[in-house]
Amino acid sequence: MIAALVLVPYAMAEDAIPERVDCWTNMTTYKAFQTQMESEGYDNKDPSDRITFFETLLSDPETGCETSIPALFLLANQHFESRSPQEYFPVLERALSDPLFSLPEVRAFRENLVSGGVLYSLTENRVSEGYELLKGETEILETPSHHVRAIYAFFLAHAGDVQLAESLAKRVFLDAGRQKKLTPAERLVYQGMDPREQGKLAYALTTLMMTGAYESVVENLAGVRVDDSTSEMKLLALSSVPKSADPAVALARLGENVSELQKSEAEGYLSPDAARWYYAAHFLALRASAREMEADELLSVAQKKFGKSFNADAEVETWVSQSFALVPSGGVMDVQDTQLAAPIQPNWPWEAAPPATANCLVRFNVSERGKPINIRAICDDDRFLKSAENALKRAEFKPRMVDGKPVVRYNVVQPLEYR
Repeated sequence: MIAALVLVPYAMAEDAIPERVDCWTNMTTYKAFQTQMESEGYDNKDPSDRITFFETLLSDPETGCETSIPALFLLANQHFESRSPQEYFPVLERALSDPLFSLPEVRAFRENLVSGGVLYSLTENRVSEGYELLKGETEILETPSHHVRAIYAFFLAHAGDVQLAESLAKRVFLDAGRQKKLTPAERLVYQGMDPREQGKLAYALTTLMMTGAYESVVENLAGVRVDDSTSEMKLLALSSVPKSADPAVALARLGENVSELQKSEAEGYLSPDAARWYYAAHFLALRASAREMEADELLSVAQKKFGKSFNADAEVETWVSQSFALVPSGGVMDVQDTQLAAPIQPNWPWEAAPPATANCLVRFNVSERGKPINIRAICDDDRFLKSAENALKRAEFKPRMVDGKPVVRYNVVQPLEYR
């Protein structure tokens, strides 16, 4: 565990910060600075000219703090976009050590700078260097807004600040709250969690796994609606079962999640890699829970699917390590998820004339060509099943793209309403 963090002493005497009141008064007229940038043709400048523009402003003794604060802030952002650690980290340190950025009135600027440092450290695989620069920002790191709390936790886990990382990750789940289980009827109309909120939970769960908080992994995922957790989140939690204090209890608590994984694998909605992870993690969880017969049966099935060389321990270690890994050096891998190319227009089934109504949930994969495949529908009125499935067969999607290449998107769920 890292020693207690100490806040870098930015505090200065009140009279050491020039024109404090005037500076903040002028900062409220931020549009004046934007107008100045527009008059200089800022939007048309290339990155190097933008950097020169800000450096010129900052070196001018006539530049007031109402200009120097946003200029230094935007200079750091410009270096962030340029992806050059040799230039970005010194400018970030320069901004954070500037007495003007210690003013309470400009805390939002400072928080943004810290968030930029966290993201840059992760995407450029330079966590140690970034943490050395940011570890003095104790107040901001301990009390981030809910928008960045999960990514801060992930950053701190990689930096080795286990205690703070775990604390922040648990708060992410507290923010989400424990969610009531949906009834079958509710599941048919449920639109799912906002993907951004889902991403925060994924980062928080990964953080808890990294810090060894296995009981919290199980407890927190068990409190998330099964429809709102991704397959990877379920697999991470299942992988934590053998390391928890009572594996049998942990596995029982994840019962609904395990059933969902089992169903997804059987119906072809797990990717080949996720399927290998599922068999390995479930086998190890059963074995740790002293359910040897079930474990042996599952291992036998896995070896028939993947070969006699299938090694559950190695599989779990591989996939969990990949979940912990930072994004590749040079930036975030370019991923564009599947999107509808045109609205879905189901035909009304002749055998269910209005005023009959129905709610349907259609599950499918999307091929590299953007075509729905492996389509299955459930409806609260079976007369609408064929119509719902046919509607998806006609639908067109933009395929999932990873680094510019189309790949299969597994386990897409589309609600349909007949009204």
